[in-house]
Amino acid sequence: MTHPPASADAATPQGTDPLTCNPVAAVRARWACNVPDLKAGDWPGSAIVWPAWAAYETNARQGGNSRTVYSVLDGQLLYPYMGPWADQMQITCVSGVALIIEWKRGTNVWREKFVHPGETYTIRLVGPEDNAMIEGPAEGFSVSLANVHPRKIR
Repeated sequence: MTHPPASADAATPQGTDPLTCNPVAAVRARWACNVPDLKAGDWPGSAIVWPAWAAYETNARQGGNSRTVYSVLDGQLLYPYMGPWADQMQITCVSGVALIIEWKRGTNVWREKFVHPGETYTIRLVGPEDNAMIEGPAEGFSVSLANVHPRKIR
């Protein structure tokens, strides 16, 4: 599925499903530590979420950095961690600030790019990288997506 890029003055997004909305609004989220008996605080933010068949709900990291993502609104699992299919996806920020993360799933090393309204960034996974995510501050953000080709990852 390919969506045309939106201009910085695009209308307010009407939905949060990146497969049907353009632009798409981020979902308010919390990254909760998923290691039993470890009292690590939640990480607040927002993210573009995908269907469960196309993305992961956890980052697969170790210790206090091992996180599962939940909706702030209703506590449901969220799936923001795209697989290698995210390579070459084009993200145009419409509102707020989007943070694009490119990394090897489960590691503590990643590349990040902040994208402001009107700016466009293309995900380019390199070397061992096999994952990407579009996240941002708890206040939210919206993006227009192009070259979107989700695939089943499990």
